[in-house]
Amino acid sequence: MKADPKKLTLRGLLDYLWEEAELTLMAPGFAGKRNWGLVRKFLWGAADAKSSQKFQLRELLFMPAMYSPEHKDRLAADRERAFAAAAKAKHKKIVIGIVKSLDPARFGGKLSIKHMPDAPLFLDEKMFKAVPKRFAAEFDLWRLHENSHLITIATVMQMPSGILSIDEIGFMNVTENWIPFQHNDEKELIEVLTGEHRRFVKTLRYNVLPAVPMAFGLLTDVDQQGTALFVVPHDAKEAVRAEFDHLISSCELETWRWDASGPRPALPGKQQRLSAPPGRQALEY
Repeated sequence: MKADPKKLTLRGLLDYLWEEAELTLMAPGFAGKRNWGLVRKFLWGAADAKSSQKFQLRELLFMPAMYSPEHKDRLAADRERAFAAAAKAKHKKIVIGIVKSLDPARFGGKLSIKHMPDAPLFLDEKMFKAVPKRFAAEFDLWRLHENSHLITIATVMQMPSGILSIDEIGFMNVTENWIPFQHNDEKELIEVLTGEHRRFVKTLRYNVLPAVPMAFGLLTDVDQQGTALFVVPHDAKEAVRAEFDHLISSCELETWRWDASGPRPALPGKQQRLSAPPGRQALEY
């Protein structure tokens, strides 16, 4: 069942684009082969033919191109044209990028985006104080895992002064190979799967609350249907563990469960590689 992009939260929209761009897929040939330029290309492709009530989604998006000092003037001019056109049309841009830092500004704060070093996004005082609290888990994971990326999605308006002001914001943690994760246990399993050269698809939440149990993902190199992977967080309450039990018992696929408060069981063995589903050949390396 596909999510309706017209009814998604801002973070849900990021999940939608990430999945449509097939950035949730991992295979042995992908490790170390994706960079921001490639991720951006796939996200643009995912945005094609998607629309809101008034605009094509592609018109609303802004994702900075890979930065290079020799092209900084052209990149700045392209960005200024995009935001000026949005301001003239009286709509906000949806910015997706890699967080570099969140710092105090003279008034409020500023979010620096990689590949956009000359154009920080500004937050008012209230938002600047709220973001580290509201997204404490995401920022903590980013600090802890130095090889990971913190992705932001924000609605941004260019003010008459020219500054770019954030109206709404969300964040997502991804591994160095751009696979999203929600907590340390998920990150550990992603690294194990990647290290063992397994093929899998990571499940995303869309609008489902973080506390609601769901499958981690699908291991796809085992049989035609795949094996559903479940990770019970090490600090899960008894009620949450019971919900996982029910979810797993009702799953129609083969399942694998890891209660992260204890040892990790062996993963199902590999079988012969499946043919790539239609539309995924572009991600093969």
